[in-house]
Amino acid sequence: MIKRGPKFKPAKIHQLHGTFRKDRQGGELNVTSILPDPPPELSGVGLEEWHRMAPELHKLGVLTALDVTLLHMYCTVFARWINAEKKIKEIQDGEISTTPNGYQQQSAWLTIANQCVKQTQSLCAEFGLSPATRARLRFIEERPKQMDLLKILDSVSKQKAEQS
Repeated sequence: MIKRGPKFKPAKIHQLHGTFRKDRQGGELNVTSILPDPPPELSGVGLEEWHRMAPELHKLGVLTALDVTLLHMYCTVFARWINAEKKIKEIQDGEISTTPNGYQQQSAWLTIANQCVKQTQSLCAEFGLSPATRARLRFIEERPKQMDLLKILDSVSKQKAEQS
């Protein structure tokens, strides 16, 4: 088995982390961030999650037409997790069930909830949304002095680009 190094991250995620290097990027599709309509299959909690997450992912510039299915999966799994957690709370001792032989075991709802948590973590990582990832993001705080300097640097960069 060949070890291929760390999992690939899109350039936009590297830019958000502050680790972008042009010399290390290659072969990436150039796609534009969009704010798509939710799939018609989503309803209830999944639809609410779509309306919560899609605008945020669009603002970060990581939601493209190619990512709609991934976001749909995330919203579906999220809704499934919420449903399983509700079932656990509805049932007395919802985390434990008893077999026909009288043995106690983890309930099916708890198993479903735990699997949904794992799937959600994995899907969030694809968008760069885990708490650890978010802590590493280097957003520029909008302070008047900083923004003035950034505007000057931006205008100089644009002028140089127009000249070349």
